[in-house]
Amino acid sequence: MAVAAYSSLVSLMHVLDNVQHPARRHRLHLDRKQIGTLQEKVRFLQDFLEVHSQRKSHEMQDLAMQISVVANEAEDIIDLYVVDQLCEGPKSRSQDMSILSSFCQDINKVIEKLDSVKREFVRVLEEERTGLQGQKPVSSPPACSSTVLPSGAKNSTMVGFDERLERVMDELTGHKSDLQILPIVGMGGIGKTTLARNVLEHPYIVHRFDMRIWFTISQEYNAREILVHFLIDGKNQENNETLAELGERLYKSLCGQKYLIVMDDVWSTDVWDDLKRFFPNNRNGSRILVTTRLFNVAVSLGSQSPYIMEFLDESKSWDLFCEKAFSKQGCPFPELEKIGKYITKCCRGLPLAIVVIGGLLANSKMTLEDWEFVAENSLSNQDIPKSTSVSSPSLLPISGTLQAIVVVEDSTILENLQTLSFVLNFRCTTNVLERLPNLKKLKIFYDYTSREWSYYCLYNLPHLHKLESLLLQCERFFLKNMTFPHTLKKLTLRRCGIPWEDITAIGSLPNLEVLKLYYNAFKGHEWNPIEGEFLSLRFLLMKDVDVVSWGADKTNFPNLESLVLEDIINLKEIPSGIGEIETLHSIHLVNCSDSIINSAKHILEEQQSLGIEALQLHVQTKEKYDKMVPKYRPPRH
Repeated sequence: MAVAAYSSLVSLMHVLDNVQHPARRHRLHLDRKQIGTLQEKVRFLQDFLEVHSQRKSHEMQDLAMQISVVANEAEDIIDLYVVDQLCEGPKSRSQDMSILSSFCQDINKVIEKLDSVKREFVRVLEEERTGLQGQKPVSSPPACSSTVLPSGAKNSTMVGFDERLERVMDELTGHKSDLQILPIVGMGGIGKTTLARNVLEHPYIVHRFDMRIWFTISQEYNAREILVHFLIDGKNQENNETLAELGERLYKSLCGQKYLIVMDDVWSTDVWDDLKRFFPNNRNGSRILVTTRLFNVAVSLGSQSPYIMEFLDESKSWDLFCEKAFSKQGCPFPELEKIGKYITKCCRGLPLAIVVIGGLLANSKMTLEDWEFVAENSLSNQDIPKSTSVSSPSLLPISGTLQAIVVVEDSTILENLQTLSFVLNFRCTTNVLERLPNLKKLKIFYDYTSREWSYYCLYNLPHLHKLESLLLQCERFFLKNMTFPHTLKKLTLRRCGIPWEDITAIGSLPNLEVLKLYYNAFKGHEWNPIEGEFLSLRFLLMKDVDVVSWGADKTNFPNLESLVLEDIINLKEIPSGIGEIETLHSIHLVNCSDSIINSAKHILEEQQSLGIEALQLHVQTKEKYDKMVPKYRPPRH
């Protein structure tokens, strides 16, 4: 469950990074501060799962499951908002503000839910550590921080870092006396922060520099907040000084000192423009080390050539994986070596991906089944590009309109492209699809056009032989006789109006594990699945789907683990046969009718009467929609 939760957070973080990319900022109205807050919550939970994934208590597992649900909800909210912004025509300012306000309210609910999960995580952890109740939760670090050493720094090294460490330290301790700036540039997860941390803590660097300072910048930085946090040394006290006054204090503290400052995660030159006047050139060999994902930022800031972080080769990737998964060189379990090397290869030389997956597997059961589950359910969500060039456009998922495919002249980019997002009125001709042989994740949307749906050639989708995740939204026409690639693992449908009898085309997909149906994705009042369908389905979500009768039992969804119903009003009940599914461990109901809630409670009571405790029921009513309410416990008989 921790692996699935972590994968959901990784996927959400990619979406958040994508919507904030400079190329989309002028087209999307977002509350940047709010999105930054959400990113911080996600990062905290990612860090928490990395450190505590070995804990197997029921409470921890339940909280991990809640993370998956909330992260998926957040991704869906953002996807829908982006589509509304990109696909629809010009709107008045009042319409824009109304849509943005509604979106911000939805994101606030997500933030509150993640906060609730975070508090519960910390509470459970404290109880496990002390055996006492009511311990105060530990607060997370702020979005921007500055300390003499990185907050919570861990002396972590990675395979292949020795030569990198030596190279950077040589640059920092060269003979030039003037203040020098050395940028480290590379994509997210390549290990820039880890390298900078190891440099800052290395005994040779400690000996060479009088002062060592760490500033975490991030996208939504606040220059004054950075200086306040550093100068008050983490004390809880009011500070009304201006940026200039704080900067003068910093300047005086650095004068005459040989200092090394790390500015971690810089996204633009603006932060340098705000702070550079507070860094004196003492002409004594002081240095500033900058980490950034953006090559143009590195070139603009650096007085030295940027140090480009390359991906690990296959051998070093395997060494790092073994170090994290087995705490030793090589694989001690022959039956896991083949799948282990496959997992490592899927990480494409990205150290953070290898460390996270290796760490999670280290705390798993060392069985082939568990490792195959990780390979199938976690790696496909990471969208790690094949390109190893920092400046290559193939590092970014392509988003926009059909012209995105037409204008890309580099066939290598299209051949290696794995993610294509937010594409409007995409015409799936065989010529176009043949240029995307490795596409794994596709999000396409169709607005109110005068074309017939057949014009868009959606019947060609099965030609995407490696497609694993598909989001399809239609605004005007109803789809009929749809077919999908058999490789699909995740399918999201919105407003498609497909007749329920056509769902057999989806139920027969052999690898489908996640199915999300939104806003009348299907048309009609009855859904009667056929025995033998949805054999691999683990997660089913229906939101605002106008179904009245659902005739399902354990033969239709034999491996279902989670069922989520949201804004379902007309459905008479959840079929009692759903409760007979042995793998089912959670039912989430959000703003559903009383009859649905009562049927879910009845299923839970039946389970408990048989001595089965695995199933958990979560109910969120309209009045408490913005809170994670306690899970329902049936009365003991």
